[in-house]
Amino acid sequence: MAKQKSSSRVEPQKLRSALLGGCFLLSMILLVVYTSYVVSFSNLSFWRSNRAAAPVPKAEPKIASTHQADAIYQKEKLPSNPFCDFSNRRNDYCEMEGDIRIHGNSSSIFFVASSNVNATKLQESWKLKPHPRKGDARAMARVTYDQVVRCYPHVIVGLKFHKEMSIDPSKSPYGLTMVDFGRFIRKSFALERDMAIKLGPDQGKKPRILIIARKWTRRFANVDEIVRNVEEMGFEAVVAEAKLNLIEFAHIVNSCDVMLGVHGAGLTNLVFLPTNAVVIQVVPLGGLEGISWIDFGLATISMKMHYMQYTISLDESTLTEQFARGDPVLSDQKEAYKKHGWDRMIDLYFAKQGVKLDMGRFSSTLLHALELLRQE
Repeated sequence: MAKQKSSSRVEPQKLRSALLGGCFLLSMILLVVYTSYVVSFSNLSFWRSNRAAAPVPKAEPKIASTHQADAIYQKEKLPSNPFCDFSNRRNDYCEMEGDIRIHGNSSSIFFVASSNVNATKLQESWKLKPHPRKGDARAMARVTYDQVVRCYPHVIVGLKFHKEMSIDPSKSPYGLTMVDFGRFIRKSFALERDMAIKLGPDQGKKPRILIIARKWTRRFANVDEIVRNVEEMGFEAVVAEAKLNLIEFAHIVNSCDVMLGVHGAGLTNLVFLPTNAVVIQVVPLGGLEGISWIDFGLATISMKMHYMQYTISLDESTLTEQFARGDPVLSDQKEAYKKHGWDRMIDLYFAKQGVKLDMGRFSSTLLHALELLRQE
């Protein structure tokens, strides 16, 4: 396993903000004004009150330089305060300006209203789930909060969902794209490489390939064989799991030119890759080709990287060790979903399936990756 020490000098709190902002649009943004609500995070509830809250230091009228970019939002007046949108099937969203306190552990946001707020509106209330997968019970079950109370003059609760792992420039401020997001991530994590290696006759350095080695679900069952073969083809192999320290792992990813991994959350780390890198997504059995492309293919291309999708053969799935060849789990995934139900099949295809790459079959994919690194 190759390791690279982190050279990041970014403060941990700023890094956490950067990550949350990136995966995709800040859930909390600072600004300036006055008013009061209550919001519940896993089931957000808003209600207004014009009763005075405990005194807090007044915010300086001038926005700190580190938040100057956020100041542009002051120019856009909210249609109402707070403004809530529940129309998207994937996410709920509310935005408010005023004297706001957030208590994570009680899942509440307190919003102290100024005296000029219309009294008839003080009893309004809202409930929402501030996550981009509000209907995903499994994901929501793992959401936790802390004991800290934080104060803000401007809060956005919930993430604006555009599309999987990507930004729609027509909906983002000033037409920002995933390319801009990539630059933001590299700057925030002090990542050194903006561009992947450019192979050529005078290039003596080997391209580095990162093999995402999951230990449990959708893991590579023949990592040693994969490493041996990629090195024989001219790569420098790096084997790592995404559960490393985030800063350290970000630098490892950025040092590589190719990322290889089975479909799963580990591939979200592609955001740390340099421009023009190659992402190879291995798709296991289960009829997952479409969702694999939507989740990571579009994002890779929108960040100006090369994307390759490799669908395994029946013999490359470890499910052949658990089921007979004629079983619908192996031979007819659509029938298997009908027979066993969605939850059962998701458990099989996502949690209990490993991949043993046929390196003879996979070698053409690696050759193509090398060719892509030679292109202008």
